[in-house]
Order: sequence, then structure tokens, then C-alpha cells
Amino acid sequence: MQPVFFDDPADARLRAEEQAFLLGEDLLVIPSFAQNPALPKGKWEQLQLIDGDSQDAHQARLLIKGGCILPVGKAIQHTNDNSLEELTLFISLDGTGKAKGELYWDAGEGWGFKKGEYCQLTFQAKEEKGVTKISLASRNGKYDIDKEIHHVNAIVIKNGEQYEGVITLKGGEIKTN
Repeated sequence: MQPVFFDDPADARLRAEEQAFLLGEDLLVIPSFAQNPALPKGKWEQLQLIDGDSQDAHQARLLIKGGCILPVGKAIQHTNDNSLEELTLFISLDGTGKAKGELYWDAGEGWGFKKGEYCQLTFQAKEEKGVTKISLASRNGKYDIDKEIHHVNAIVIKNGEQYEGVITLKGGEIKTN
């Protein structure tokens, strides 16, 4: 969690913002009680993680930054449950039609990550002629994440519209026009 001025330290109007905040670099949270928050400039698309959350007056608004791919696992009840069984990539293209994002995963216990027992995936997306092509740009570490992920959804958010499809971990295409 970080203040919104981290997005643009040169923007003086963001320094006094106390209502909205960032989760990481790419997710902006605007609480339901916020009144005229100062928001970072740039392309931000409304993100809906749960059906109906945008109609709930008490639910915070979530905005995803243009140029970002946000990997999200399914909701789980216990830490031993597999949250990556169904992975969703939320994709918000920047002004040039591109996006990039990373997913880091390890066993969750122990020190195996120090010996390379982790997986770091970098995804990229590019829109060409009304089709967004999603691909796996790099894969690092020795952890076998393929045994965790059984299904990959891709949701491209573009100009307030959502375009959805099923892809593989290596990538796929979503029609976005």
C-alpha cells in the first residue's frame, strides 16, 4: 500500500491526497467515502473483480493502470488452498496498445526460493488490428508452476469495455474490437 503521489512524485496535487491509495504500482483504490480525490494522470480503467461490485455503494472503486497486466488468483478460504488453479490476467493496454505484468510464485514455506525454487513469469500483450495477443515473455526459477495453474482467463479492459477469453499459460489472443 502506498500513497498516490508515488505514481508521479512531481505532481504536487497528489502529495496531500489522503483518501485514495495505490496497491503496488498498477492498482488504484478509491474508497466509497472518498470525495473528489486527487488521482494520478494517465490512463486508468475501472476494474471489476466480482460481479456486481460496481453497483455496491459501499464498495471501493478499483482502477487498473494502462500498460499493466495484473495476474489474479481465485478467492480461497485457507492458505493451503490452490489460489492459482484458475488464474485471471486483467489487461489494461496503454496508449500504444501494449501491456506488461509479472507473477511471482513459490512454495510459500521454507527457504527453497533461495535455491531458485520459485517461478517468476513475465507476461506481455500487444493489440494489432483489433486483436490483443498475450504471450509469456520470460520464465525464471525452477518451481513447476504448471502443476498449480489449470485454467487461464484473459480479460482485456479497453475504453470501459471488457473482452474475455481463455488462453494457455504460454499465451493466446482476444478479439478487442
